[in-house]
Amino acid sequence: MKKMNRGNFIELDFIGRIKVSNEIFDLTSEEEARKNNIYNENYKYGSVIICIGQGQILKYIDDFLIGKDIGEYNIEVDYKNAFGVKDAKLIKIVALNIFTKQKINPYPGLQVNFNGIVGIVRSATGGRVIVDFNHPLAGKDLLYEIKVKRIVNDVKEKVSSLLNSILNDFNIEIINEKVKITLKNNLDKEVKDALDKKIKECIPEIKEVEFTIEEVKKDTAE
Repeated sequence: MKKMNRGNFIELDFIGRIKVSNEIFDLTSEEEARKNNIYNENYKYGSVIICIGQGQILKYIDDFLIGKDIGEYNIEVDYKNAFGVKDAKLIKIVALNIFTKQKINPYPGLQVNFNGIVGIVRSATGGRVIVDFNHPLAGKDLLYEIKVKRIVNDVKEKVSSLLNSILNDFNIEIINEKVKITLKNNLDKEVKDALDKKIKECIPEIKEVEFTIEEVKKDTAE
């Protein structure tokens, strides 16, 4: 059986839990989500395809999978190898009026966004709000149940897996060593360049990447 190596694309399912409470914080299975009463109709469930070594999963797990066979693994990840320690400097006191100006009523557990930085309200009393900008899993040991289903060899599947995390609607055509990606809306040049580089880096079979915009069919009826 071929072992997994850096640069391989693999299809997997996983369940991530907080060790101390056994609480599930992430998973791929809709059935398990329903069973554990955490189903979210807005979440897209299903097996995922990742490229080993590309940072698409925790580095500790990325490294763990190298050299392993396809199969099931239970992996314990301590907080230092997960999302790090909780940094007291990232817990901020914010004046209540900053929230009221935006017609927000802060309460413990509310997720807020300040200039692109996400935080969680921990308390709101006496005209001040304490917001924690640490990663929600900082300082927590984690448990992962991972089932690696297969190594992905199809080039089109590989390209799709790289695009799925960024784009919602696209079509792919593989022509020899070229991939033609058809989009409904145009992308910024920086995004195109980054995708072009990532695809060629991860999939050596692809030498050329072309982006096109889907033509809108005009109504010819009189």
